[in-house]
Amino acid sequence: MKNKILFSLAMLFLSGIGVSAQNLIEGYKRVYYPDDLKEGKAYFIISDRTKFAGNNSGKPKGMSIQLDSYKIKWGDQYVYWGDFDADEEGFQWIAEKVEGDQWAFKNKVKGQYLGRESGSDNDVLFSSTPVGYTLTDLEEGEGRFYMISSEDKRSPHVQGFVRSDRPNNCLAKQDVGVTSYVDDVATNGYPARWQIYEVESAGEEPQSEFFSVSNGYYYILNALDGDTNKMCWTERKADAPAYELGASLTLSQKNDGDPRSIYYIEAVDKEKGQYRVSNYVTGKYVSDTMKNGLVFMTDEAKEPLTFRTMDGYRKAFCIYNADGEMFATIKTEGVFHVGGTFLCYLEPWKLQKVDAASLESPAAQLKLALAKKMDEVGHPDFIDHSGLSEEQLTAFRNLWDKANKDLCEGTFDILYESDINNLDAAAKGTYAEPIYNRYQKKNLRVLSYNVKHCAGNKDGLNLPRTAKVISAQHADVVALQEVDSVFSSRSDYKYQIKELAEATGMYGIFCSALTGYGIGILSTQLPLSVKAVALTSDFEPRRMLVAEFDNYVFASLHVGLSASARRGSGPIIKAEAERWVEKGKPLIIAGDFNDDGTDGEMEGARGVLTKYLQTNGFTFHSDLKTPTWSDGIYVIDNIISYDKIGGVEKVSYKVVNDKVTSDHMPILGDLIIGFEDPDAIGAIPDKGTTPIKSGIYSINGTLVSDSAEAITTLPNGIYIFDGKKIKK
Repeated sequence: MKNKILFSLAMLFLSGIGVSAQNLIEGYKRVYYPDDLKEGKAYFIISDRTKFAGNNSGKPKGMSIQLDSYKIKWGDQYVYWGDFDADEEGFQWIAEKVEGDQWAFKNKVKGQYLGRESGSDNDVLFSSTPVGYTLTDLEEGEGRFYMISSEDKRSPHVQGFVRSDRPNNCLAKQDVGVTSYVDDVATNGYPARWQIYEVESAGEEPQSEFFSVSNGYYYILNALDGDTNKMCWTERKADAPAYELGASLTLSQKNDGDPRSIYYIEAVDKEKGQYRVSNYVTGKYVSDTMKNGLVFMTDEAKEPLTFRTMDGYRKAFCIYNADGEMFATIKTEGVFHVGGTFLCYLEPWKLQKVDAASLESPAAQLKLALAKKMDEVGHPDFIDHSGLSEEQLTAFRNLWDKANKDLCEGTFDILYESDINNLDAAAKGTYAEPIYNRYQKKNLRVLSYNVKHCAGNKDGLNLPRTAKVISAQHADVVALQEVDSVFSSRSDYKYQIKELAEATGMYGIFCSALTGYGIGILSTQLPLSVKAVALTSDFEPRRMLVAEFDNYVFASLHVGLSASARRGSGPIIKAEAERWVEKGKPLIIAGDFNDDGTDGEMEGARGVLTKYLQTNGFTFHSDLKTPTWSDGIYVIDNIISYDKIGGVEKVSYKVVNDKVTSDHMPILGDLIIGFEDPDAIGAIPDKGTTPIKSGIYSINGTLVSDSAEAITTLPNGIYIFDGKKIKK
């Protein structure tokens, strides 16, 4: 049995009560001398710092396979430095003696070793073979170690936050705790320092009979599932029989942020382990009534459920109803009853805390609204929709599946709103699939603006002024660069895309590059789909945000400063453009290209991207001569398009003369997209005519011939030439 004090501290950790980082791991034995390590024993490797990049949860940070709290998904080859959770085995490392005073550390879950640096970023990759580290105590017996695998005292640095070449984004830069650091930080950056604790707790005292938890939001997980198969309670009908009976609690795969799997637990009597549990989406309480292996929900709170601790599991419990019956028969999603008996799990449960503040984010609120809409309209297969035709029911089912996928896997904020609107229309039988008509000519006004996080070129932060500049251009779509999100302290933690969208009356989409910083799109239309494309990075990640609309596709991008980043991004942009050729929709790209393509520099490093795009089918609608960077003479912001059959035409282009609101000036392009009336068929052009677009295309946009003169040799029919239909 675990130490009672340890158990209480663990509960405080789970509940988010303000306890110092040191106290949160006091129940574990600290290793103060390298000689005290034991081979084959499991250890936690904990940083002596508790915050990074402006984040300060107050929780210890440990090496693990877990993603950091910002959810930056670099990949599973990296070692991460995230909020410590003693119950997550991904934080446990098995010590192995290598040679002399060197130790290797093998992750308990991943089965691979803490490796060496991965390159210029000095992040740490996992290794399939043991890597020996010498633990160098900073002060004899203090147990604060450098872990050195070479002569480089900067090792190890952990994923993204302890980078020696970026001291402003490193762990040790933060002004918390002890500030005495050895080594030459100007040369070597800030070294990482670690503390080591034995996984086995200090002391063995009986646990309380009852499980204790503070009021708050939680995922309720199957306690015996591994890290890769987390099953949790979800307020979602499992099948038609469950729906008919009124039971909706299922056990399904845990998806972070799915509001249907979040429950509010409220204490009735902590000392007796009595709690009421309600779902975050529906507000209904988990009833203590069980029937046919199903768990029911109720609008009114009934007798509380009793949480009893489980022997051998520090944070696990079983649930009992008012009659003392074990509450463990939860319908498993997708498993139907056999012979009148439902298959179910008979296992203990554990909790995972949900930060209440995270539920207030724009994305979380939209996910909640979508989940409520799904509950309102009901599953298309489980309730009567006899008023819908088979075609309408199929559309409803497809939209339901898409909404469910978006809730489970996550998507761009704006698409949750699209899901809500589409589901609502489908349930009423009024949903119509968008039809693309390339023969419908439209005017399109495009604005691109590097807003410098709305800070202004001459003074400070002024988001309303930026919004006013954008609104004054009356654009249909706006490409934004250098936009901040809620994680950026320099912008007062404002979700700038949301505030700009509200101020301009447009829809807003944000795509992060670095944490809290990235690009965005504003549009008068709700996008049909959105995706992010990674461009070649230089000293920071770069992205292109792509949004599909009814008759065109629009992208906002911010290309890297280095020549290699610009050179490498060209083929990526071309590949994305080719992806839309099949649909026949023109792709319009606007943004900060960081590539001055003026004639005098075309052969230089700063013209490599412009030259590549011009020679690979892209049309520049910007003039490539009017400077767009207000502090210099460079032409680095552009509006371009890619359409093999000439469906984009420039009407006008200008650089808005505003050198105050940002260090870039807005660029504005009036375009026409689409073709002539479908009945308007021209004659074969004269042989001497010089086409705007070379090549001949079939009526569906397929390239027939690269040569304009080949028209005379083709079979009779209708073709597209120079953006117009011609008949042979």
